[in-house]
Amino acid sequence: METRTNTAPALSTLRAHHTQILAMMADLGSPSQNREALVRELFVELRVHSILEQQLLFPAVSRSLSHDRTKAAGIEFYPMLALMLELEQMNFTGAQFEQTLADIEQRFVGHVTSQHCHLFPELSSSPAGVDLAALDHRIEERKIELNAMLTGHTAVCSATQSSPQHTRCA
Repeated sequence: METRTNTAPALSTLRAHHTQILAMMADLGSPSQNREALVRELFVELRVHSILEQQLLFPAVSRSLSHDRTKAAGIEFYPMLALMLELEQMNFTGAQFEQTLADIEQRFVGHVTSQHCHLFPELSSSPAGVDLAALDHRIEERKIELNAMLTGHTAVCSATQSSPQHTRCA
């Protein structure tokens, strides 16, 4: 049986990634000369985030959560990824593009709210242990690998993280 460790490291890494993606979405609302590049960068981060959760977070915490909770959390990204694929086939302008982008943002905000208000607190109070410090390290390493793979650039590890976004829970 694994021992329980402080939940802060892995959860704060994911919270910081949520904050980064939400900031990118906010930047899309500002006039930009290269909006297409911003959208493509956002899509890379959404893909990376999805993979981090599917490959690392959910398998690591599956024993701490009910099967239904793990399954529900695991499929949250599929509709968002399908919308991203639709957008990549469109011109990066027009009403349909803007609506689909707004739908992606709405789904991601729902994902963040669900994790911050339900999943993370549930993990924090779960009796079954997960080594979240080791999970945090694997998440950081895999994030660097995925960003390099998806952008075609060699990444340099940077341990700086922004403050976690505080989400209001109803």
